[in-house]
Amino acid sequence: MKKVLIIAYYFPPCGGISIIRPLKLVKHLRSAGWEPILVTPKNAHYPTYDDALINDFPQDIERIELPIWEPYGLFKKFTSRKKDENVNNVLVVKDEKTKKWKDILAVFIRSNFFIPDARKFWIKPSVKALTKYLKENHVDAILTTGPPHSSTLIGARLKKKLNIPLLVDFQDPWTQIDYYKELILTPWADKYHHKLEQFCFQQADATAIVSNSWKKDLEDIGAHNVHTIPLGFDPEHFKEFENVEADSNFLKMLHLGMAGHDRIPMTLLESVVELGKEVEHFQQFFRLQFVGQVDQSIIDFIEKHKDTQLFEYIPPIKREEALTYGKKASILLLLLNKADNSSGRIPGKLFEYLALNRNILLLGNTEGDSADIIKETNMGSSFDYQEKESIKNYLKDSFNVWLKNKTLPVERNDRYLNYTSQKLTKDFGKLLESITS
Repeated sequence: MKKVLIIAYYFPPCGGISIIRPLKLVKHLRSAGWEPILVTPKNAHYPTYDDALINDFPQDIERIELPIWEPYGLFKKFTSRKKDENVNNVLVVKDEKTKKWKDILAVFIRSNFFIPDARKFWIKPSVKALTKYLKENHVDAILTTGPPHSSTLIGARLKKKLNIPLLVDFQDPWTQIDYYKELILTPWADKYHHKLEQFCFQQADATAIVSNSWKKDLEDIGAHNVHTIPLGFDPEHFKEFENVEADSNFLKMLHLGMAGHDRIPMTLLESVVELGKEVEHFQQFFRLQFVGQVDQSIIDFIEKHKDTQLFEYIPPIKREEALTYGKKASILLLLLNKADNSSGRIPGKLFEYLALNRNILLLGNTEGDSADIIKETNMGSSFDYQEKESIKNYLKDSFNVWLKNKTLPVERNDRYLNYTSQKLTKDFGKLLESITS
């Protein structure tokens, strides 16, 4: 069996959606004809921790843990944050602290001195350690998955030194990602980001990215041999939720995960308040829940309207518990970022929503890849953030159906099976085979 060295920053005991791609690759690659050798950081500063999936991969695979130093402790101290506070998403999720001068200065320093990202100090020692390892141990290919793009750079530098075939996997683009514009970049730093990105494109024998639109975007700036491989879901992980029924006491709409400042559904929130006044029984039986890290403006809105009892905010919780919340909802809310490249944005939670088999309401780009998947699988409806009347009509119609039957039918077709992690890992196996044959 051929061997592939997989370099991944996010991996259990880390929690959250970012671990799913590398975790399922490691879990299923043997069935695709490849033996994975895993490289992860030792004592990384992860945004969340969750032991639920720590054994969800073959425990006999070789795992190399390489030390890492990250500046988050200094950032928290400088900006007067708590030691256990999640600061990995300060560019996306805004609160009252992000407006302070210390935060602005910290973002400037991160933008211009921590390139490509805050894990830059993992690159040089990892390249050194892995060069020694690879000279003593044969592998047929290297696969990197990022962000963070420090992982990508490690693989690219190893490719240049050792000429081992390299497959670069982007879960998000680099300079084309929406929050790249949130960085406070000097012209030099911006140029350096693009230079490193081009270096990785040049070293890659093949590149994978999660959506067709982003594939074209990468090709437009010089990436070659680019293939679309979506994120997907593992059916085995959702078996335990098969018998969890939707709540029959309330029509629950739920958003799972992060909701940053670029995807605040203010029109939806206002529509819910209005329907609570306009539609009989709506305020009594409808609930909109947010589970995870959300922008401060959403929390403020919920607090302002707490007397209506229409909204509920649940801070970040373990993955298993979050998915249980999802299964008990009748409608799962998918918020796309308001950005120029939103056509290619397919949040990992979309595939979890498919697996949970609940109706999906997408707000954002109605012509993008996410909306296409929802149409393909017959899983829900998509509206622009500002389509207030359409959103209100959707909520009203859904509520009336639920009120009559105490359930909301789901009409998912078999095309959702195109997005299982087993199938998508086989696509990775074929791509690895193509660059090593």
